[in-house]
Amino acid sequence: MPEKARQTYQEWKQADARAREVEVRLARSWDEYFGNRGPAPSQDLIQEVSRLRAIANDRLTAAMMAMGRPSRNDDTDPGRSRPQ
Repeated sequence: MPEKARQTYQEWKQADARAREVEVRLARSWDEYFGNRGPAPSQDLIQEVSRLRAIANDRLTAAMMAMGRPSRNDDTDPGRSRPQ
């Protein structure tokens, strides 16, 4: 695996791990809320989950491109219809 691909893969793994950690906090917060054991998750926590997941998704796309694989969002995907 080329060094650039390895680096972007590691960056994705780190970003994905951070996103998962915060997603677990959000899931626990929802569980507590629906179990009448705490308040609903804060807007800040929800936004943090969204932001970190978006970063992880961007890094996954970069890793796939570095390995020579088009992402689902790539306009060169032959199975993707293009707007007219």
